[in-house]
Amino acid sequence: MNKYPKVSVISITYGHREFIIETIEGVLKQEYLGVIEFIIANDKSPDDTHEIIKEYFKEINVPKNFTIKYTKHLNNKGIMPNFDWSLEQCTGKYIALCEGDDYWIDPYKLQKQVDFMENNFQYSMCFHYINYFNNESGEIEKIYPEGLTKTTFTQEDISKKNFIPTPSVLFRKVEGGFPKYKGTKIGDYPLYLFLSSKGHVKFLQFVGATYRYGVGTFSTQQKIIQQYEVKKMLEAVLEKEFLSAESRKNLRKQKLYYVNILFKSDENPSKYQKLILGKEKYINLDLKERIKVLLKSFIK
Repeated sequence: MNKYPKVSVISITYGHREFIIETIEGVLKQEYLGVIEFIIANDKSPDDTHEIIKEYFKEINVPKNFTIKYTKHLNNKGIMPNFDWSLEQCTGKYIALCEGDDYWIDPYKLQKQVDFMENNFQYSMCFHYINYFNNESGEIEKIYPEGLTKTTFTQEDISKKNFIPTPSVLFRKVEGGFPKYKGTKIGDYPLYLFLSSKGHVKFLQFVGATYRYGVGTFSTQQKIIQQYEVKKMLEAVLEKEFLSAESRKNLRKQKLYYVNILFKSDENPSKYQKLILGKEKYINLDLKERIKVLLKSFIK
């Protein structure tokens, strides 16, 4: 067992009483020939998620290669502070993610990913297919990601669009830690962009997890709110220095796309125009972006 490096698995949870046990079981069923550090960070859930987790661990025998580190925060930290805190707790060579409403379905997921990473040092991260599960219909809508024509990606590729599912990733722990971002509730895409500045990203072609759509904090928000959160996340990432020139250009294009959508929103135009053109938000746009937004505002 000592031959294989320690893997840290992070599950952040908030109000996941219906799903958290399936998340935990998917991790505990991993057939990995090394030590797994399982970090479960409960962000002071308003329901009985805490009681469900505690009772579950009383009733089962945890596999010998697992170290369980469960924490219920005394005060609600928020999505990103909880995620950042969890990353800081990791002591493994590799880190994998599975939020409290998703679950892993391949018991050899970690072993497959670690084996690849141990033999390919030029890669900083790898990911795989996931089932895209609609929680309302109870059906798997698709296997995601779709339409990828290659298996090795750079930061420049990833900066065009986020196509990497959160419960599919495994990445190397970075010496010195990971960047923190202000003003955003989205942490996975900024993480991928940072990791891809440290090495290539590999797409391993197996289905290893299920992502539940329609139950998480982000996916249950109104679409216009989601778009606004994506815009704020892109602004936060664009402040960082680890981006290449091409990646920065691609991300600025993405940001302008969301700026235009928000500006022309049918749901509440005046409200979102204020969000975009209000003093605090407007200063995040350079002159060219301001001109484009103002011109497009007259065309609908």
